[in-house]
Amino acid sequence: MLFYPFRHRIKKNIISNYNFYWVIRNSKKIKPKNKIIYVDVTGIAWNRYLYSFLKFFDLQGYTVFLPKDRELIDHLCMKQGEYRFSSWILEDKFVKFGRPPNNENAIYIDKSQLSNDYFLSFVKNHFEDLEYHIPMCEFPLVYHRLNWDNEIPAIKKRKRSFFMAGNLDKNLYNTIEKAGKFKIPSRVAISTFLKKKEYYNAIPSSKFFEDFIQSEIDNKVILVDTSKEFSIELDELKILLTKFDFFLALPGIIIPQCHNIIEAMSSGCIPVLHSCYAKLLIPNLEHGINALVYNNLEELNDLILSSFSLSENEVSKLRLNCINYYKANLSPLQVVENIENNTYSKIYIQAEHLSLKGISRPIA
Repeated sequence: MLFYPFRHRIKKNIISNYNFYWVIRNSKKIKPKNKIIYVDVTGIAWNRYLYSFLKFFDLQGYTVFLPKDRELIDHLCMKQGEYRFSSWILEDKFVKFGRPPNNENAIYIDKSQLSNDYFLSFVKNHFEDLEYHIPMCEFPLVYHRLNWDNEIPAIKKRKRSFFMAGNLDKNLYNTIEKAGKFKIPSRVAISTFLKKKEYYNAIPSSKFFEDFIQSEIDNKVILVDTSKEFSIELDELKILLTKFDFFLALPGIIIPQCHNIIEAMSSGCIPVLHSCYAKLLIPNLEHGINALVYNNLEELNDLILSSFSLSENEVSKLRLNCINYYKANLSPLQVVENIENNTYSKIYIQAEHLSLKGISRPIA
């Protein structure tokens, strides 16, 4: 027993050394593209948001250079929890390590420019011109599979219904209210409220869902609890979103933002969300312009009922503005162009729990 910690440390060092030299060796085989960016990610949380941020540059024709750091590479070789997303950086083969060769057109992002303090500006309600909050992104698998830029099919008429598919587990999705960091009802509270309404349409299986899509039934609220009822593959979900006019953007576990709102907007599905949530997107989503925004559950009920009688022209304008908002603010292309065209003093990258540290009063 006395030798166990010593043996464990020796084993860990051997694995670390092997990973380091294996990763560096393989990265040297990657031929640099004409466009290069160096990002010093030292001290930044390794999670899905950092993967997506770096992946955006790969999608736009960049080779990404990261510091030649043993601890960093150790993290990239881990595949548990959030680390499984960052491990895709190696799998996708778009990263080299060390400082890039001299290139006057290369972009350099220093570690002092990066921060996980994503919500501080919202607490202070003060945003500097030279600060950039990397927006919420789609689920990383969308970028990993390279199917993020699919064309929105030309569907003559969508369902005038409100749709949401996701986990509604009350043990998880009540957390945001209990934590008290945001003045917003939880996913559980909102879904429980809506399930009591006459317009709610229960969908217990994929067969019922297919029947609903094919039927003439409309003006409903559809909530698919993927933790209990049935799951929907990500590729299929993106197609389903193009068949609905409205998407219920319900809060995440600990923060309001969730990847599903980006998937919906990129599919031309108009987001319906709480005012606190709408204010966390920069620029804010605006009621009646590019989203439907409510302040409380009774307002949400009234909003749903009134939306059923909107004209096709009114809905089409909302959808066009929604798609234009996505293209102008949320797409990988736009994120990269913002970095290319600006020298930011701070670039904030989401880190969920870590980003909430130090937040002492609720964000409304």
